[in-house]
Amino acid sequence: MQTKTNSLGSWINDKGHFQGIFWTICASFFSNLGDISIRLVGNDLPAMQFTFFRLFFGTIILLPFLLYKGKSSFYIKNKRDHLIRIIIGFGAIACWVFGASQTSLPSITTISFACPLLVLPLAYIFLGEKSDWHRVLSVLAGFLGVIIIAFFEGQGNSQPSGMFSLHTGILFLFFGAMLFAMSDVINKKMVASENIFSLLFYFYLGTALISFIPALFVWKSLGLRELFCLSLSGTAGVSILYCILKAARATEISSIAPYKYIELLFSIGMGYVLFSEIIKVSTVVGASLIIPSALLIAYYEINKEMKNKAAKAAEEAGLAVSPDLVAADEIGL
Repeated sequence: MQTKTNSLGSWINDKGHFQGIFWTICASFFSNLGDISIRLVGNDLPAMQFTFFRLFFGTIILLPFLLYKGKSSFYIKNKRDHLIRIIIGFGAIACWVFGASQTSLPSITTISFACPLLVLPLAYIFLGEKSDWHRVLSVLAGFLGVIIIAFFEGQGNSQPSGMFSLHTGILFLFFGAMLFAMSDVINKKMVASENIFSLLFYFYLGTALISFIPALFVWKSLGLRELFCLSLSGTAGVSILYCILKAARATEISSIAPYKYIELLFSIGMGYVLFSEIIKVSTVVGASLIIPSALLIAYYEINKEMKNKAAKAAEEAGLAVSPDLVAADEIGL
């Protein structure tokens, strides 16, 4: 039993496409959990106060882990990138909390699906990651499913704004999604050289400090229910970022971006159980495009990874015999 546990722990911490998928699905689950906590108390608390407590509780949760690992966990190499990441992250979380407090759970999840599409060009520009046509086609097909859901969700909007009937909450969610996509790209750049726990801790500490001052201007008293939901949101937030960083370390973020769409399944189930939200036909149609897209890219990525491993093994075998061939040639054999 202990051997199986050790093997599972070793597999989870290895690099590979399957590991990237695993951590992306975990991030989707915790993302949905965080959105649920916003929905439960978002209308009772100002968005900026909710943002501060989400980040504050996240900082408190992370601190014991860094203290346990020692002084080296507090060391950071690139202060400038940390600062940029903190500013972008604060904007992303603040926009998301404000938008989510005014929007239904399926709509929240739908808008979050814009992140993978935005990650692809950003990863190409800043990281040099190339996306082949399989990835691009899969993401575009998935995003088409998102558009279908978003359009019909918007038809019942009481605050129309153009063709798609977008209200303020949805606009803030989309802007937050753009900032989250930028944060994902910076995470990928930094995760190769920085400790994961230091990345998490300084992100939460910095964004909590930034959000504290504006939160003071809209402060409201808290009850036990609000404190529970805020602590749940903080825990989910830390878990989301940890899973994203682990996924970025495991494989290319553009290759696993479509798996974010699996969050739709969590959203449908929890939306029905907690908020009595009935699945619409448009949601089923959109999901029929989204889920196959994720499965299709998995097929191509697995084949690609297997071919790369085979090529690497063949290359290493060739390098291993080449010195003997050279020696044989030198002595005339």
